[in-house]
Amino acid sequence: MSVTHSKKISKLAQSFPDDINEIRAVISILSNRHAFGHSGAVGPKIPESEGDKVNKVHYPCFDDFNRLIGSVDIFPPDRKKHLLLLAQAVFSVMEPSSIEDITLLFVANLFCKERLNSFGQWSHKGDCLAIVIYPSCSFYNHSCLPNAQLSTEDQRNGIITCTKAIKAGEEVNIAYSYFNDSDNLEHRREYLSWSYLFTCRCSRCSQEEKEPAVQKEDKKTQKRS
Repeated sequence: MSVTHSKKISKLAQSFPDDINEIRAVISILSNRHAFGHSGAVGPKIPESEGDKVNKVHYPCFDDFNRLIGSVDIFPPDRKKHLLLLAQAVFSVMEPSSIEDITLLFVANLFCKERLNSFGQWSHKGDCLAIVIYPSCSFYNHSCLPNAQLSTEDQRNGIITCTKAIKAGEEVNIAYSYFNDSDNLEHRREYLSWSYLFTCRCSRCSQEEKEPAVQKEDKKTQKRS
């Protein structure tokens, strides 16, 4: 990355302080697409294991990312407008040769895919240091009471680890955002709806959704008695 390019991104950080990690992620995706093509590896070569002639580890390529769900059409108008502004920001810093065959809408859709499928790397203070995208891990569904967790410490691969015993046939799920025991149903659903555009109906949410109705019925029973 040239000094001029770095200065341009620094200016974008001033204009879009809350979105700069996403901007960097999309710029990286487009740069790798230009350098390696749609299906070429986009990461550093992984050294061969001792005794292995060929290392079969698959490093995600642009096509892996582009197959993920995400389109500006599924976002509300105000957020769609903001995503298009971010796409314009990316166009302003990219080399012309790397974006000559793509449109503003194409880049805006990349932001959508990134928003709906990326994971954050967080500091101990709770600051988001970077955004990582593991296409395979994006296919795990969310639960507010997950039975597995994702580690983002490895820059090449997301690592899924079970956190409790899982029965045969039981779905393995992770938490897209970690909630405390005190985070109520309304708060969790509002956050997930805003961030990932779905209404959570995991076991925890379904159980808590039933509780008010049960409590209401109990009060009616107490009054009758």
